Amino acid sequence: MCENCEWRFGVTEEIDPPLLITQQNKTDDRRMTAKGFRCPRCGRCYKVKRSLRRHIMVECGKAPMHKCPYCQHRSKYRTSISKHVMHIHPNLPYP
Repeated sequence: MCENCEWRFGVTEEIDPPLLITQQNKTDDRRMTAKGFRCPRCGRCYKVKRSLRRHIMVECGKAPMHKCPYCQHRSKYRTSISKHVMHIHPNLPYP
């Protein structure tokens, strides 16, 4: 039985991929709140389901990988570091 709803199934190998995707989408829809889609790990909400998926795969529970070459600022996104350097260190070149 699915842990998120009443749907019952046998062995996992017996499930057709389209049916499994449909079941996963039902699970995602259950995370929908009045504010949007809520992350099951940290509780953060997103208006768009795709943003929640990106958050879970890239951000949630992971340390920032990118570091500013001029200070201790860190980010999970390289583009954020570029913007940071342009605004905080405008007279310094970005490598």
